[in-house]
Amino acid sequence: MTIKSKIILPFFLVILAFNSHILIAQQSSSKKIIKQLDNLLRLNKLDSVVTLSKTFLDELNPKNSKDSLFFANLYFYNYLGRNYASGSIKNKEFLLKSISYCPKSTPGDSLKAVLYNSKAYLEYNLGKTMNSYKSINKSLNLLEEIQNPNAGYIMGAYLLLSNINAYYGNFEQAKHYMRLAEGIYAKNKKFIDKNTWELNGNNHRLIVIAKYRKIYMFWKLSKTSADSLQLVNTMKELEKIHSKPDFHKEERIYYSTALNHVGDWYISNKHDSLTTQKAVKTGLKYLLKTHYLVDKKGYPGTSWAIKYNIAKGFTRRNQLKKADSTMAVLFNGISKNDGRIPFFLAQKGLIKAKKNEKDSALFYFSKIVNKIHQGKDSLKADYSNFIPSKNYNETNLLIRISEELNYYYPKDTLINKKVYQIYTIALQQFENSYLDINFNDKQNKQLRKIIQGILKGKKTGHQNLQEKTILNKFEIFKNQLNWKKFYESRYTNILPELDAVKQRKQALASLLNKAKIADNFVQEDSIQQLINKHENYKNKQFPQLKLLTNVDFSIEKLQEDLKPNDVILKYILLENEIAMYQISKADFKVNLLSWTKKEENSLKEFIKKTRNRNYDLALANRLGKILLPKLDDKTTNIIINPDGILFNLPFEILKTKNKFATEIYNISYTSNLGFINYKTEKLSPLKNTHIYAPLYTKANSNSDVRNKVSFLKGANKEAESISKLFPSKLFNDESLTKSEFIKTANKAKILHLAMHADVNYNYPQLSRLLFSNNNKNETEHLYLEELYGLSLRADLAILSACNTGIGLEKNGTLESFQRAFTFAGVPATVASLWEVPDLATEQIMVLFYKNLKAGQTKSEALKNAKLNFRNKNINNKLSEPFFWSGFVVYGNNTPIIKSSNTSTILYIIIVIVFIATIIWYWKRENLK
Repeated sequence: MTIKSKIILPFFLVILAFNSHILIAQQSSSKKIIKQLDNLLRLNKLDSVVTLSKTFLDELNPKNSKDSLFFANLYFYNYLGRNYASGSIKNKEFLLKSISYCPKSTPGDSLKAVLYNSKAYLEYNLGKTMNSYKSINKSLNLLEEIQNPNAGYIMGAYLLLSNINAYYGNFEQAKHYMRLAEGIYAKNKKFIDKNTWELNGNNHRLIVIAKYRKIYMFWKLSKTSADSLQLVNTMKELEKIHSKPDFHKEERIYYSTALNHVGDWYISNKHDSLTTQKAVKTGLKYLLKTHYLVDKKGYPGTSWAIKYNIAKGFTRRNQLKKADSTMAVLFNGISKNDGRIPFFLAQKGLIKAKKNEKDSALFYFSKIVNKIHQGKDSLKADYSNFIPSKNYNETNLLIRISEELNYYYPKDTLINKKVYQIYTIALQQFENSYLDINFNDKQNKQLRKIIQGILKGKKTGHQNLQEKTILNKFEIFKNQLNWKKFYESRYTNILPELDAVKQRKQALASLLNKAKIADNFVQEDSIQQLINKHENYKNKQFPQLKLLTNVDFSIEKLQEDLKPNDVILKYILLENEIAMYQISKADFKVNLLSWTKKEENSLKEFIKKTRNRNYDLALANRLGKILLPKLDDKTTNIIINPDGILFNLPFEILKTKNKFATEIYNISYTSNLGFINYKTEKLSPLKNTHIYAPLYTKANSNSDVRNKVSFLKGANKEAESISKLFPSKLFNDESLTKSEFIKTANKAKILHLAMHADVNYNYPQLSRLLFSNNNKNETEHLYLEELYGLSLRADLAILSACNTGIGLEKNGTLESFQRAFTFAGVPATVASLWEVPDLATEQIMVLFYKNLKAGQTKSEALKNAKLNFRNKNINNKLSEPFFWSGFVVYGNNTPIIKSSNTSTILYIIIVIVFIATIIWYWKRENLK
């Protein structure tokens, strides 16, 4: 089932929080009125609550803050009476009125927190999930300013945040908020349970709600066997609570709905071809049980949702007649505007497609698109006037329709055209409904499916605005949070008053790392709460930072800023295909290329062999033909924007035109197309190069690679040589620490780190730069996550250590040291793709700096350093790509030093002398 379950906010959550903050009216008459309204509400006399509160609102006018707070209370009671009689979006106006009357005071903020909580649940239950997310966060922000807020109220807010994050596919965040909710309950169990029983007659216990919400979360997002086990175990825990005599009638809704979710999970959590008949049988067992409880035992529950899932189960078992008849019942008496209809129609369409009834399947699928369409005008046959809805689930529904049409009718030309049109509107639907809490795995996969569907429906290599629009949207969706981090970091460089704030963020990041290392979830969640509070404080103190997130990106602007000899190659990995975009100043095209497991395994093998000093020429040629297009002769600079496993590949060593790519082109990389045109206002006014090269003097042995905490002979020689080429400050004494780096790094024009690095591929935030060989004292190492808290002013960072350019690739984004330095404010980095050899790296780095000093661009300087090193060692093992190709340039590619062009100046001088000579001869002849 893909429809969001809506369980009404338990009455007690409002009353629980409300009663703890509401009784603040100072006048005796106000207290009596509040008490009278409270009693009427408890007795469920909703009409009387509305009438009485409205009477006082009509008769009185607020004169001061106390009266204003009383008015806010009256509007809230008016809302409660109306909402429990009829949960309508129209009731929201009474909440907004109540919020507007809340004075700026502790009682006013307390009530406002309750109001935003109520607003969040109203919006959530009415399908306004994005608004709900914003409202619940406003509520929690207000609570942070209140001493001893109500524990039940806080727990309810965390449960809602867990649900919203689960709805949008943010599994880690959903689990985080669930842990917070469970932690609050564990600490305040007696208080929460006592107030639940005493304050209302509904008896909705938070422990029951929490178990249901946890099942909802795993139903939506569980992937691994561990997740699946937690889902089943949580259902067993709810079964135990249900079997006890104190399980109340009002709580049955959570039990029946949980059964429905678990049953649907067994049926739907895997692809059709992977779902076993045993799983379908188990799922139907849960579903038929909840159907029996709802139909025969009077349990509350959503009958249509249960029957819908039962129909899905019958469809999976190919009991199509049963499935069809079950679905037919659901359409009886349903309103034309009911939001469930598109999902019902999709199931009917699938059944018809399985029966090979093509016309019927198309009929139902077409009706779905018409139902999603929000425009007043009838939808055109080509969907050109389609207006998307705000329902995020309907994005997935459109993708599902397209996939099913492709699966059942792969060679039908007319259906292929229809599929392309559906994918096109799915992109609009995605854009209009997704919530940028985080660009998560679910959204990433959806977006890639949509892009692949659109590209497959078009002739590849054909330039038009639609293809540019698609890429623009992909970049904006995928990198929205990246832009936010990047621009905030760049902006804070010029705000010295933020120093204390930055230091606190850095300290919290360090504490968070320690908690993660210890697998201490409780401590981790507590620190994460402090970080959230810190972010709220920063946003209040420096509201202008939010303006920096409104960044526009366009391919057209990108093309304008390219040079005639530049070409960008952007890759997007899709299912069994790869989209390769080729962007130059005058041209834009995209090709869909085959990229199956075979090609992926070939690339993995090639990278592995190269790292093991066993370069494979045949694979280099084969991969070069796939990944490097034929470029015209004027192209000299290639900018690579990789994706997935391609982040681990140095394109320089691919073969093209019977040469290494680096022999023909200057190659640089970018993690984000928007960073290509990023330019600093001017070259850094700073002059010094800061070189950090720990001695590791207590190490027992030397190391030939920079991945072990041992003495690095090459790194120390490298540091000394570079310090003679540029005005430098060398940090390589025995007392070099992380603290010294943090204190001094923002005073450098160039940062050079010749040291050991330790990359954590499972938890990249725990990757670290090692300033000592003391692994026991974690405070001596600089963690990747701590780098995000720094504000650096360097033009270039050279990360002369192992694996600094690789890490965990997630949703098209690579978490690495290279990326962390970029967000810390450094526009260009040189990073490594494997365990680089110590002595060879020393030689290449010295050559690289000499080239930089000569005024070469960063990519040109690195290219020439590599080729110079290779040519010197052409007859020995050091010519292997392992020794010279491990480093790549990311980001801004302009020269570090703007050298004067001596030949140009000489030419100008000769011309001036020549002209002067002619003038002299002319004057002399005229004077004769």
